[in-house]
Amino acid sequence: LMMTGIFALNYGQLLLSWNSTHFDFILTQNLRIREYFQAKYNLMFLSCVVLFVLSLPYVFLDIRFLLATVVMFFFNVGVSIFVYMFLAAYSSKRIDLGKGGMFNFEGFGASHYVIMLPIMGLPILIYFLFYFLGSPIAGMVAVGIIGLIGFIFRNKIIDLAVQKFKSRKYIIASDLRKK
Repeated sequence: LMMTGIFALNYGQLLLSWNSTHFDFILTQNLRIREYFQAKYNLMFLSCVVLFVLSLPYVFLDIRFLLATVVMFFFNVGVSIFVYMFLAAYSSKRIDLGKGGMFNFEGFGASHYVIMLPIMGLPILIYFLFYFLGSPIAGMVAVGIIGLIGFIFRNKIIDLAVQKFKSRKYIIASDLRKK
């Protein structure tokens, strides 16, 4: 999960906060919010693809890494990214990018670390359900299928995330203005 999605995890947890200094400008422009969210998805998707390719040499250690890497790639692009999109409507904190990146935990709170629990727990739970039923491979396949379904319906899920954002955009803008 981490090998193919660590960038999406770090970036997605603060999805809207990265643009906090010019968020009001984004809201007033002739930019469709759907395109904004699609661009965010594309960035995280591309990072997952790059990390997936970079993690393929682990196959030389054990061939089972291939199945795990493919499954977690699909889970990241079909589930994890969308969780970040939906949670961005509820956890927006201002980040001043001018302060530098080294040891700057601005925008991070306990909720950002708690987000990792369901994202990591869901595939583990599904896997162990099948594992205890006697078919660990089926558990891996089930996690992959859930991710693949999310990836197939990504446009519909992005539309739902945009609707959630639109219903809370003024609250989010107010949160991002706080210093």
